[in-house]
Amino acid sequence: MKSTIERRRILLELLSVRKREKIENLANELDVSVRTIRYDIEILSCTYPKNGKNLRTMIVCDEAHLFIDAKFPIALDFFFSMSKRIRKYNGSFIPATQNIADWNANEELRGKTSAILKNSQYTFIFKLSAPDMKDVLDVYKAGDSFNEEEQRMIISAVTGQVFFIGSSELRTCVKITSGELAMSLFDENKKGG
Repeated sequence: MKSTIERRRILLELLSVRKREKIENLANELDVSVRTIRYDIEILSCTYPKNGKNLRTMIVCDEAHLFIDAKFPIALDFFFSMSKRIRKYNGSFIPATQNIADWNANEELRGKTSAILKNSQYTFIFKLSAPDMKDVLDVYKAGDSFNEEEQRMIISAVTGQVFFIGSSELRTCVKITSGELAMSLFDENKKGG
């Protein structure tokens, strides 16, 4: 069995070579739990120096609502802790979900789920239905909420249009367009193997 220091050294080596890897794969390779890898990444992202500066680390969690479970709160506790501290160490955390109601469903956990979203430096809200907009209003009811014009923008957004929140003063609707490289990756007429 490897020591914690040795495991984290190996983890750093793996991540420096691969640049991207699923946590589950790292856990299997290092013969530890996913929880251990998440904790190791949190510790390493806060302390590992590179050229005299901390690493710039981005942790993206798609379908983040799957980690919200009152019976197993360790992942939510990790997200909550990380969302409060990661920017201090040149990092960013991007929780993504298609349904904000999942973040607001459990009264017991609502304080943490709401804080995670509110701790976001930037928020992008794509088109929502009116009932989903109510869920967003519930999550943001304390502090900066959404005025009627902002709600209309979110409900009537078209494909590629998002409501962007950069600060309490920087709130606007923006259009996201794909560059040529991104478009070429999804070109069905592209030949090759």
